[in-house]
Amino acid sequence: MLGQPADPSPTYAARISVETRGRVRFVPVDSIDYFTSDGAYIEAHAGGAGGETHVIRERMQDLEARLDPALFARIHRSTLVRLAAIDSLLIGRQGDYAVRLVDGTRLPLARGRRDDLEARLSGQI
Repeated sequence: MLGQPADPSPTYAARISVETRGRVRFVPVDSIDYFTSDGAYIEAHAGGAGGETHVIRERMQDLEARLDPALFARIHRSTLVRLAAIDSLLIGRQGDYAVRLVDGTRLPLARGRRDDLEARLSGQI
């Protein structure tokens, strides 16, 4: 409408739709700890170790654009993680990096994403 200012804040997904056994479920984004991709499919891991895994047919790049960057971070080309689920950053003997989640899950961390992630976790961004 004319004369109305545009909404400056983008809207991010609060729920993700997943298909299982002939039905579509809507999983709250804040229940998902991390996402991993393999080709055209993404697995959404919720509920910690031993929790639920949901399969989504979507590109990781598209999913990342729908998620609030204040809540999720891309830590590897095939991994998105909820920042609140991260317990610590791990540095390997050969200079490789990983993220350990609160539930003990270990995920690879790309070297090029380490500084940004560390800054975000320490509240500098």
